[in-house]
Amino acid sequence: MTQAIIRPLEVSDTAAVAELHDRANLADPGLGPVPPEMWRRFIAQPANQNGRLFRVAERDGAPGGVAIVSHKQQQDRAVRLIRIVVV
Repeated sequence: MTQAIIRPLEVSDTAAVAELHDRANLADPGLGPVPPEMWRRFIAQPANQNGRLFRVAERDGAPGGVAIVSHKQQQDRAVRLIRIVVV
């Protein structure tokens, strides 16, 4: 039986998230690679709150997706941007 869970992002997920982006980029080259160092800089940005709202989807203990939530200021309003990468 396959067990799937959704959990908060952990620091130890960096390599797995980079690999997810590499695999997803094969299907959608517009996505682009996200090397581990780039990922660390990305989650450290103030709008990403150190990945506090990011979620990882796992199946049988292996990450298969990541939901990325960022808060941005656009002109006179705050917006929430959500990106979901699944392979």
